[in-house]
Amino acid sequence: MDSSRLSRELLINKKIDTPVEAFHLRCGARILSLAQKRPRLNLCILLSVFVFCLLQLPNLKLKLTTRDMVEKDSAGAINFEKLDAIFPSGNSLLILFQGDFASKRNLCKVEKWIEDENLRNSDLKQISDPLRIRTVKNEETRLLYPLLVDLNCLNNLDDSSYLNKIEETPWKNIFTSGDQQSLVVEFMFNESKTVGKYGKIHPEVLAKIHNSLKESFKNTNINYALSGQLGFFYYAVKGLTVSNILNLVFLAVILILFRFFFGSWRSGVLFGGTLSLMGGILYGLIALTGHAMNFLNAGLFLMVAVATIEDFVFLSSEQIKAGTSSDELFKKLAIPSFFTSLTTMIGFGSLCFTDLRIIREFGLWAAVGSALEWAMLFYFLPCFLQLFPTWKIWTNAKQARFKNTFQTLATYNIPLKLLPLLLSVFIGAIYSVAHLESTDTPVKVFPQNNVLRQSVTDLKKIHGWEARFSIVFKDFDNKEINEQIMSKVRENALVSQVENPYDQFNYYTQNLAPTRQQLVLRNLSTTDFYKRLISMTNETRAVVYAKENDSNKIKALSAEIEELCLHGKYCYPAGEMIAYSEFSSKTISVLTDSLMISLILVSIILVGLTYLLKIGTKWIIVVSALWGPFCMLNIFYLFDIPLNSMTCTYAGILVGLTGDSAIYYMFESQGKNLEDGIRFRGNGSIEMVLIMFLCTFIFQFSYFASARTLGLLIGFGMVASLIGDLWILKALLQLKERFNQRRAK
Repeated sequence: MDSSRLSRELLINKKIDTPVEAFHLRCGARILSLAQKRPRLNLCILLSVFVFCLLQLPNLKLKLTTRDMVEKDSAGAINFEKLDAIFPSGNSLLILFQGDFASKRNLCKVEKWIEDENLRNSDLKQISDPLRIRTVKNEETRLLYPLLVDLNCLNNLDDSSYLNKIEETPWKNIFTSGDQQSLVVEFMFNESKTVGKYGKIHPEVLAKIHNSLKESFKNTNINYALSGQLGFFYYAVKGLTVSNILNLVFLAVILILFRFFFGSWRSGVLFGGTLSLMGGILYGLIALTGHAMNFLNAGLFLMVAVATIEDFVFLSSEQIKAGTSSDELFKKLAIPSFFTSLTTMIGFGSLCFTDLRIIREFGLWAAVGSALEWAMLFYFLPCFLQLFPTWKIWTNAKQARFKNTFQTLATYNIPLKLLPLLLSVFIGAIYSVAHLESTDTPVKVFPQNNVLRQSVTDLKKIHGWEARFSIVFKDFDNKEINEQIMSKVRENALVSQVENPYDQFNYYTQNLAPTRQQLVLRNLSTTDFYKRLISMTNETRAVVYAKENDSNKIKALSAEIEELCLHGKYCYPAGEMIAYSEFSSKTISVLTDSLMISLILVSIILVGLTYLLKIGTKWIIVVSALWGPFCMLNIFYLFDIPLNSMTCTYAGILVGLTGDSAIYYMFESQGKNLEDGIRFRGNGSIEMVLIMFLCTFIFQFSYFASARTLGLLIGFGMVASLIGDLWILKALLQLKERFNQRRAK
């Protein structure tokens, strides 16, 4: 008798041997009865909720700046807000021009573009660029403020080295490079009076800038790139658009994969339909509650879809084996699937107990999405099938691929002599977690070939710095102490240079009488360059340019500055990178906290089920279920995978996804040998993991590098979990059997 026929007979003729089994079947039957009693009413309610949630989507906020990511009550975020109130810097766009700027012709092209933007762009608040730096000309009866770089573009275009003059000013290597091949321009934007879905800065404003650059320099040898805070925002908006497209691509991939593995287009249509309903309701609820989309939950739909695919795969796999309609399958699998969904919700929900708000929100909504998808599959899908009974058979065993291959793979046994080596991953995981380091920086959200990422690399190569932040001094007149602090900061190996406000003061007032010095400062106090560093309330700031955009190193430097400032007595460090370094330092605790919570809760559920279902292999179930996550922790460390705000969620999520196959095995073999359940459902486990693994490759088309990494981790993590749930479990059962035989002798 072949394996498929044996499986069919086992499913159809299986006797109910335990009270627990009878209870779980009664529960499944009760859920099915409620769904099928009033299917039209249930579907009308579902569609009404779906439409209501869709109507909320225009109110969905999108928060895509690093400022939106950090904790609002953290010291770094509070100081960032204080900095922005004194020296508005939150809406800063850096434009990096590269070309031959020893040529006056190229300089004039850039100058003309800047002037045109200044005249036609009402959103611009302030412009800082080397072509606007002025000098002081002291005449007997008056003071003049001519441009330091006076191009006079209307006259002949000679090739004088105009930018060499910048090398003799405090702005050397900040706005220009020594080889005259680079130019940095900073635009500051007004906040919009209306708050849109992206906040007070609209991406259309940046798109106009980008299009203007493209049009103005399309036939020149001048290259440009958007960078800075709003450059980050601009490319993040593009990334979110790609994420939305990938959601549709995922549904198309599901159609193809399910047709291949289950022999029918219907399976993909049904599952894709439940996912679409879940996604619409989920995003509507996010909008309704005032939460926002961000980098982390940009892939929320994909993450929930991949995590919940297993239940429908097991339904379809068993339908192929038994050839029965859906009703019996729903009765039998509703409760096992509830527990697999519960562990998934625990994996996501464990993130709700971490220290970072953005991760708590992601965990909450991913858990809600998992619960919604279970309801879609086991309550609302039966309603639909009751109204359209011809769809109750959604698989075609004759056209399904690889079902015999999966059955053969499920019978494979790991050599027991390899078991000690395989179990050593538990020891290695403890070491790996203890030695993990956060490697998070905002720009690493994007891949290496992204324009923003490349512009940061170019800044370091040409100008010697990658990131910048401020030291805000409380009293400009406290010059001696302030300069001592800046001098100490300049000695740090991470610091490329410090933009010193007193150097600028000296630049403008050198060789002037005291009365004229005061006159100069009064006249310059309204200029953009003066207001960058000296406030009207006598506060001042130094801008620190760091050689590396490394959160760990910047956090250490920030702590050093705090010591020099006597913890706020004279000054304090502030800026985007200071706030973000404080945020990223908590990613390790996110991983460890969510890992411990999910480990404990998932283990409790697994052990509880072994008692409830009378499975006498409690420790074996737990060890095999947790083998996959612990194995991946080793890989995380060995391959130096970046630990950032997205990948730190990985461990807790993976624990939630593990043990699901074991739960199905236990429900299939309750009161009997666990091997029976493994034989019956082992091929379903392989099929489920293979489909999930293939689906995770969609993450490789994400605009965000961190999402690509997380997709690979989830995919290979599911393979590792399959090894633990199936083959490690079988090996441990064999080992136990040998031990019992020896003890019996």
